[in-house]
Order: sequence, then C-alpha cells, then structure tokens
Amino acid sequence: MGYGALEIRSTTGQRRRTPRFVTVVVSIALVAGGVFVVAPPASAAPVWSITPSANLSQSELAGVSCPSPTSCFAVGNYTDGREKTLVEHWNGTSWTRMTSPNPGGHSAAGLVGVSCPTPTSCFGVGTYLSHGNGLLYLYGVSCPGPKSCFAVGARASSPSLVEHWNGHGGWTFMTGAPPGLGGLAGVACAGPTDCVAVGGQAGGTPKSTALVEHWNGHGSWAAVTTPAPLQSGLVGVACPRAASCFAVGSRPGRSDSYRRTFVEQSA
Repeated sequence: MGYGALEIRSTTGQRRRTPRFVTVVVSIALVAGGVFVVAPPASAAPVWSITPSANLSQSELAGVSCPSPTSCFAVGNYTDGREKTLVEHWNGTSWTRMTSPNPGGHSAAGLVGVSCPTPTSCFGVGTYLSHGNGLLYLYGVSCPGPKSCFAVGARASSPSLVEHWNGHGGWTFMTGAPPGLGGLAGVACAGPTDCVAVGGQAGGTPKSTALVEHWNGHGSWAAVTTPAPLQSGLVGVACPRAASCFAVGSRPGRSDSYRRTFVEQSA
C-alpha cells in the first residue's frame, strides 16, 4: 500500500499533524464543527462561546478560513466505516455541513488546512490513502489571491514539499531549501510575492530544530535564520503584513516528555 497526491478544485456561491495518509489539495467551500464565535462589546475583552455545529461521530476539525465576517469554512474528517473529509460552512448565523469529495476511491481521506482567497473560492489540503506514488503529505495552504495558492507539507523523496497553483491548470512543485530532513507544517503569504513557510528539520537527535523558509516571488524558497532552540518545531504562521510574521510551535521543557509553547516574531 502506498500513498498518492490529489487536487480537487471547485468554486461555490491539517495538535494533530501526524502524517497518516497522503497529499490532498481540495479546492472547495468548507465548514466547521465545534467552532467559537467572538462577540465582544466595545472596549471589552473578547468573550468566547461554543456554537452548535455538525458534530458527527468520531469527527474533528483542523483548519478554518473566513473570507468575510458572515462566511467561514472549516475542514477536518470524520469516520463512517472509513475516514472521510469533513467540510462545514458558517453563514453568519449557523454552521451546516457541506458535501465534500473523498479522493482515492475507497481509501481514507482527511483535510487539515483551508484558505479562501474569495468568498466563493476555497482550497483545502490534507491527505488520503491510495496505491502507488510514494509518501506525500500536505498540512498548510495560503492563497494570497484568487489565482495564486501555496500548499506545504512533506514527502519521502525530499525534506519539504511546496506546491503552487497559478490560477489555471494543475499544481506544480516548487524548489525548497531545507537543510537535513524535515517538513513544512504551515504557510502564510503577506502578498503574491511574499510567503513564509514554517516547520521542522531533523539532523539527528538532538540536532533537530525549527525551520523557516521564505519566497520573494523569484526562484526557489530560501532558508531563513531562526533563533529557535534545539529540538523545537513550528506548526503555524501568520503574516499580517510584509516583513511582519508570527510563528508558533513548541520547544523542550524540563524533561523529554514536557513541552512548552514557542512563539517567534519577524519584524
């Protein structure tokens, strides 16, 4: 049994980051299960509350994107004899489950990340179990525009995996620059030519450490120096503007079984 990659695209009116299946790029409108809504009064701290969602048996949500205040899409997976993709949508009032494709025939599939460049176009990424093609995993996606999306992950033949969609045709592999072994878990683009991807690289314990890569719109991705301590890893990144990003992950604590939160900032 091997693993394979798939892209599914449509338009409409990935703590769990353990590689289980294979790369999936699903362009769809997505939705969320257990989601929180914030409605703070002016000058008050936000108050979080749980909102009802399509809470299926053995289900979980791993990614969410909101192209507008009244439209959010969340993705994940649920089990119904086999693991299947889960997509839910928030219309400003309630969450509802949406129909989503399950690639690979009767194989297992799940989504872990989603990005919506417009209110009517979303891209979800994840993994599915299939025959052949080696090991591929996608964990994060960012779409700086309606015709440009970047997805990141890992594959057996190369330390990290970056794919790009230019608005037509299929996805293409991009050249990355991670030293050693490892993978990318998150990506954020402040603009069409300014993207940052984060993850982890392994050079043999205890030499493993966090990984940061940058793409400036030309050529290949380049590794960026990071102050991350040994045995640390980054899993998420957000860039509110050019040259300003926050990356999050974990680092060693007082013992091998104890981890602590870890945040980096670029400015």
